[in-house]
Amino acid sequence: NLLESYYNTQVKSNMRILLSSCCLTALILGVTGFTNPSATTVNTRLTSSSSSTGGASNTQLFASYNYVNTRPSNDNNNGGNNNRPSGGRKVNRRRRKIHKDVVIVGGGLAGLSAALYLSQIDPNRQISILDKHELFDGDGKTSVATFAAAGMLAPQSERLPKGDYLDLCLASKSMFPEFTDLVECMAQEAGEEGMPYLNIHQNNNNDNNLEPWNIGYVASGGFLAPAFAGDTVATWAPPADSKGNAMWLDATQVRELEPNLHPDVTGGWWFPEDASVDARRLAASLRAACVGAGVQLLSGKNYEVSSLDLENGNCNGLWLKNGKYIQTNTCLVANGAWMRQLLPVPMEPHKGQSLSLRMPADRPPILRRVLFASDSYIVPKADGRIIIGATVEAGSYDPNVTPSGLMHILSYALQLLPGLADLPLEETWAGLRPTTPDKAPILGKTPWEGLFLAGGYWRNGVLLAPKTGELIAMLMAGEELSQEDEKFLEAFAWDRFTSKEGGAEMAANARYAAAMYPVHSRKSGAGVAAAVGTELGSYSTAVSAGEERQKDRDALFGGDDGWDALEKAAAAGKEDGSVFSFGGGKYKPPQGTPAVNVNVIAEEPKEETTPIEAEASMAVNGATGNIASEMPLTEEKEQEEATTEDLQSVYQQILENKSKQPMERNDPSPDERPDPGFR
Repeated sequence: NLLESYYNTQVKSNMRILLSSCCLTALILGVTGFTNPSATTVNTRLTSSSSSTGGASNTQLFASYNYVNTRPSNDNNNGGNNNRPSGGRKVNRRRRKIHKDVVIVGGGLAGLSAALYLSQIDPNRQISILDKHELFDGDGKTSVATFAAAGMLAPQSERLPKGDYLDLCLASKSMFPEFTDLVECMAQEAGEEGMPYLNIHQNNNNDNNLEPWNIGYVASGGFLAPAFAGDTVATWAPPADSKGNAMWLDATQVRELEPNLHPDVTGGWWFPEDASVDARRLAASLRAACVGAGVQLLSGKNYEVSSLDLENGNCNGLWLKNGKYIQTNTCLVANGAWMRQLLPVPMEPHKGQSLSLRMPADRPPILRRVLFASDSYIVPKADGRIIIGATVEAGSYDPNVTPSGLMHILSYALQLLPGLADLPLEETWAGLRPTTPDKAPILGKTPWEGLFLAGGYWRNGVLLAPKTGELIAMLMAGEELSQEDEKFLEAFAWDRFTSKEGGAEMAANARYAAAMYPVHSRKSGAGVAAAVGTELGSYSTAVSAGEERQKDRDALFGGDDGWDALEKAAAAGKEDGSVFSFGGGKYKPPQGTPAVNVNVIAEEPKEETTPIEAEASMAVNGATGNIASEMPLTEEKEQEEATTEDLQSVYQQILENKSKQPMERNDPSPDERPDPGFR
């Protein structure tokens, strides 16, 4: 009875009020709105009273409507606009056009840092970031380099040569303490707007005491680059007069720092000033800080950019894959390994597979500082994780983790630190490093007004975020740049890949980078991947690399054009030595450099020579037909035959001596045999 009484007195009354209000609203809209084509907003207050309840209470409904009139007109009150189709909605692309002030394509560290600095330099700019990767889908895993990065701030440990690239990395590293304070403070002040971004990569299974906005900056202990006999670390030395600090430690000193290193480690370089951060936490805090500063973050498939609107030397806007067009005043392309899909830049992905282990809380840490060896790195994090990486697979967009990739990184990691074998495996992932032929970034302006680039950070995306973000932001805001900043933008401009003399410098830098950082596997033999090369230098295809090796064999074993091949190789080496700078300014070919002349080389020595040196010199001259051609033919022939006989007798004697040497095999017992580990 109570329910029936309540229904009759309250529910029916409220339904009558709501129905009458809707009817009155529709009547007012029909009278006021549709008779005025310019009307865009109508605010209506509807008041109704209920007499059935016996009370004096009133119900007020407020409604606000935004609309564009599409009703056809039979008179000229619409200003003579007869383009609308009769009885239907007008299809007008101008009305569907979206206008934004500053659009940044790519939500990685390059785009986020530039957006944050631009919001501080020019608060009046309206900034929007478009990212095709969904940020709130599942655990936030993507194949972008930001997600996969180990977070090392290590310009010295990277073994970069002296030049503009090393200077840029050192300048960016010096900004990190201040950059960390800026990002963490702004992320904390973002409040509820930024909290969803801070929670994306939070791990609920660990017991760390880090705040959600903390980026995990660790600067204690430095980096250690362990060396094995004969590897690239053992044969490398820091550049002279470099700004960084590096010290060589012998085997005993190295184990004082890290007692759990493999017994085969012969020493290592210690970089006490290198630091690290948690790349995922940094990206999350940057997103929260940007949102707190008023930056609009748009992510997902609906915001994937398909092409740029480039016309008459200007960048007018961009098209999305869903068909929408965004008109923009300024555009920054910072979409990492996918930059080549929008612009003709020599950029390709270098896939890197990595994994993380978990250090149990009840055990002492097995590692206290970062290990950065010849072919792998091991990075302990503030939350208890240990990151191990990474493969280098050129030309691959494949985001999957493979058994061969995991075996590669685990074998090298256990070679460094055998104790890792007992730790629990927590996570595996793969990322795509945006890589240029010379491993240097692309920064600054383009041939189109209003279009800027920031990408190609290779293995140093986290390290370069502060300095490159500030550089690009100041450039977009039209701020005055320092002489050093101008030098950086000139060294890493896009036109180094298109200038007439840029090829020699790029080839020389690529040869050094390829020798110091070998590629483990290649997806294909075409494009930039094959152009960079590994131990062979800079070649266009594997076929040409094979031809070069054949020339070397001909030169060593008596081919017709062997000497010419060696001379060309020597000339190329001299040219590399003269232009190599790893991003250090513009290449200027030497003026009036004479061609390599074998005759001049043969005639230069004037000192006294021993009989053996004389015979070797005569052998060379006889093979090339230069100085020896001035001798009588019989004397030249006798000299050549004598030299040949001498060389053959020496070679035969070496073979006989080797065959007479006793072969002794000292096979120690299993107890005495040293453990080789996984090396």
